[in-house]
Amino acid sequence: MSPPLVSVLVTVYNRERYLAAAIESVLAQTFTDCELVIVDDCSADRSVPIARRYESNPRVRVHVNERNLGDYPNRNRAALLAQGKYLKYVDADDLIYPRCLELMVQGMELFPKAGYGVSRAMTGIRYPAQLSPREAYESHFLFRTGLFSAGPLDTIILRSALDGIGGFDAARYTGDSLCWMTLARKAPVVIVAPELVWWRRHDDQESVAETKRYQVLADARGRRFRHILGALDAPDCPLAKVDNYWVRSRTVRLYARQILGRLLRGHFQYAKALLRASGQPAGAFAAALLKPSALPASGPVASA
Repeated sequence: MSPPLVSVLVTVYNRERYLAAAIESVLAQTFTDCELVIVDDCSADRSVPIARRYESNPRVRVHVNERNLGDYPNRNRAALLAQGKYLKYVDADDLIYPRCLELMVQGMELFPKAGYGVSRAMTGIRYPAQLSPREAYESHFLFRTGLFSAGPLDTIILRSALDGIGGFDAARYTGDSLCWMTLARKAPVVIVAPELVWWRRHDDQESVAETKRYQVLADARGRRFRHILGALDAPDCPLAKVDNYWVRSRTVRLYARQILGRLLRGHFQYAKALLRASGQPAGAFAAALLKPSALPASGPVASA
């Protein structure tokens, strides 16, 4: 039997309230050349028994980790278990609409050189469309479309492309944006129709509670800041030199304003944590606040 074209990967940790709906949204897809790989990360609730109810379906496989890996390491574990050409992540508390896989696969197959595709609303393009690495970087950094801010739920990934960069970084909250920036430097990005998924917001989400702590927020913001500077410094960064300089200047200035804002509010520990997480000396941010920036060069958002 030939492997499926798509592996849908549902990573689970204590999601008994939502898991069945997530699984059923996958099984209700109009596109059926897919497998569903459910990887439980040592849940303490009824998530595993709920997942096993669906094992009678030949497309469904359930795996339970021997130890808790955490969010992005569990995504990497799921990718290792996948057989498909494409990977489609669906978190256990989210849903995908019936034509999600159909439209995402259609876009990826139309542009076979792309490394990943993303369901995103973008002005001025006809879906599906392909962005070159330079267009993708201009879209996110110059035109502020938030292209690299998408979550795994919004994307479909060429498995060989993810393997080529070693999977997701293990750090919480920033592994996806780092992945998209890295993939987009190496291959085109496909933009498919928006509103194919439903990302739930609820009080059971770990991030809802965790990101109320300033230490967690500062660490994630600092790491994201370092990732952006790393992408701009990469030898294969596709931005023109003048645009790269402008984006870097703006990135440092905006981070400096976050630190200054916390200081002005009397949040001295928060400001100190932001500075420490940035990996930069305080003088770099002081200089950024005093130095005006040049305007970026203009360019197209996308080409179909």
